[in-house]
Amino acid sequence: MTKLLEDYNATAKRQLSIVLFDYAVMHLHRICRVLKMPFGHTFLIGLLGTGRQSLSRLAASLCDHEEVMLETSRGYTEEQWRDDLRALLLKAGVEGISCVLLLPEAQIKGGFMLDDINNLLNSGSVPNLFPIEERLVI
Repeated sequence: MTKLLEDYNATAKRQLSIVLFDYAVMHLHRICRVLKMPFGHTFLIGLLGTGRQSLSRLAASLCDHEEVMLETSRGYTEEQWRDDLRALLLKAGVEGISCVLLLPEAQIKGGFMLDDINNLLNSGSVPNLFPIEERLVI
């Protein structure tokens, strides 16, 4: 695992400075196992600073998934969120690119984001995300 972390840091834009103790390695394996499953998805919850984001970045790299992190700002609106989510789902669904969405709690700007993530995790779709004319083309 240390060698894999060194390989990741040699090629990544943002290097990871983490200690891979036994419990962290177990979590990394769990995340990788879920990402390798067909239609696999996970929602990581934990205290701030426990390594969820770092382990997710490393797992995405190990599983050859593209890491997607949305850049939200103070005035980030529901419409912008929907546009970003639509682009992500088109990338994953239409282009067939395996993606990992990293959405730290500091990036969550409203309940609308949590509602859409909940729908996506539970049913695999977000209601009314794509207009009917786009659904017919896709």
